[in-house]
Amino acid sequence: MDARGVGREIRRRRKELGWSQDLLAARSRVSQQHLSLIERRPEAAQLRTLSRVLGGLGLAFELLPADVAAARARQAAWKRMNEAETSFKAWSAPAKDMTRLGELADLYTRRHGPQAALPTLSERKGWAELRRRLAMVPAR
Repeated sequence: MDARGVGREIRRRRKELGWSQDLLAARSRVSQQHLSLIERRPEAAQLRTLSRVLGGLGLAFELLPADVAAARARQAAWKRMNEAETSFKAWSAPAKDMTRLGELADLYTRRHGPQAALPTLSERKGWAELRRRLAMVPAR
């Protein structure tokens, strides 16, 4: 997650809890003006201050290797996509089920050849909708 993502997450969590900036600032022992700046430009804050704000929200920093962080970002993107209201009703399976379906499709293709696995029109429309929704997920 980049610095702006941290600021967005702080704001999202604060609003999710129904807290004002004043309340979070008091819980975090920072001024409301400083908290506002952190939500807009967290790269301007010191790590100690960010840690206090996150602690006030019940969150914490976690240092991870890049590959683990990327995997968690992908999981979060899948979760956001599944939770989003969508007109594409067929897409409601969790990410692990989609992975399993992909593995089954690969197995079927290997056994029966690529021509046997040509997608139907509705499948193509579904995958186009999936690609469109994935393109809307912000990169981290």
